[in-house]
Amino acid sequence: MKNKYITIGILAVAVFFGNFYINRSSEESKMALGGSINFPNIGKMATSTFKVIGSSDTLVLASTTCQQYVELVNDSPRTIYLALNGDVPAVYNSGIMLSASSTYIISQDKNNLYTGAIRAISSANANLTVSCY
Repeated sequence: MKNKYITIGILAVAVFFGNFYINRSSEESKMALGGSINFPNIGKMATSTFKVIGSSDTLVLASTTCQQYVELVNDSPRTIYLALNGDVPAVYNSGIMLSASSTYIISQDKNNLYTGAIRAISSANANLTVSCY
């Protein structure tokens, strides 16, 4: 019974401090955590989709679908090439190479914000998870 109360107490403290940090503004959060961490997702609902990228050009994300943050995760053993050229088709061995089991993030925090169409291509079917807001 004593362990149950200790567990409840620990959870209550974790929830309190979690809400304390989440409810602060971005600048306050940075200061409270040493000024080195930014929380771009707080208060925003991310959407995730799954795409199969094949040997022909595939539209991954339409223009201006995500205005602030895009995360592209290659969930396959094959390399995927990304094209950030609007409506220009993706070309194999050209553009941004997303190696097997790797991630590419597009955001203002990384100084690479891009709101145009994202296209992709691979040598054979490869899985790509796309999360954005």
